[in-house]
Amino acid sequence: MELRGDQLKKYRIQKRMSQADLASGVCTQATVSLMENRNKLPGMPILFAVCERLGIQVEDLVAEDSHNLGDIFEKVNQLLMKHEYDLAAQALNEIRIKQIRNAFDKQRYYYFIGVTQFYVNQDLNEAMFNFQLSNQEFSENSGNVYQALTTLEMGMVYLAQNNHKLAGQMAKRVSLLIDGNQLTGTVSQLIQVNVNLSKLAYESNQISISLESAEVALKICKLHGLLFLLDEVYLCLAKSNQALGKIKEAKKQTMIALAVNEVIDNNYLTEQIKVISHKLGK
Repeated sequence: MELRGDQLKKYRIQKRMSQADLASGVCTQATVSLMENRNKLPGMPILFAVCERLGIQVEDLVAEDSHNLGDIFEKVNQLLMKHEYDLAAQALNEIRIKQIRNAFDKQRYYYFIGVTQFYVNQDLNEAMFNFQLSNQEFSENSGNVYQALTTLEMGMVYLAQNNHKLAGQMAKRVSLLIDGNQLTGTVSQLIQVNVNLSKLAYESNQISISLESAEVALKICKLHGLLFLLDEVYLCLAKSNQALGKIKEAKKQTMIALAVNEVIDNNYLTEQIKVISHKLGK
């Protein structure tokens, strides 16, 4: 079951109601915004109350789809977090263009396509084109997690083009975006944003941003008791501290990264951790 946020917005505007008007006594305005802009399906009592206020049926807002777009996007997102780019590209092939109905769907779709173009096809121009399309779907500094992720991937493309100056600008842009807004996304995505920012900042020689972002990611992991990307978090900390000459701290963090990596069996990162461990020595 998929909520048609674009339809909800259409019916609300037809009734000459603001989001606050629609939400009054039913839910928060933020809930209505999530319903309209991100197809966020609320609890059934809220959905029924919203429909009653608009004078429509639930069926007018909800679509049944055997290939639910939200499920596919979540599958792709999980695969990308595991760096399984080939499988993510295959999953994206399940999407039918007519399923992409609103700006949020477009932003995620272009972002995912850009990532697979970059990491699977190694097509830098096509990847950048899709990342730019993704960011065009939302206003500047919207505080959307996909805007942050897309901007970071644009930075990685610039690095691949040996343009460290523009890569650094992307890192600074995301750092400001995080500082100036409460990013909207899952806990895992917030960890991912800070890890990716740490890596991009490190590669563009902005060590203070790299260290700060890794520390934020670690704080989120500890707060929620998560192992998710924890080995990458400690590797980012180790590399940043090594760059700052804090060798003792870097060695300690590398040992933790190795231990966590062994527990979660993240083969993608094992060799990278061993390389930094060798550089640091015993």
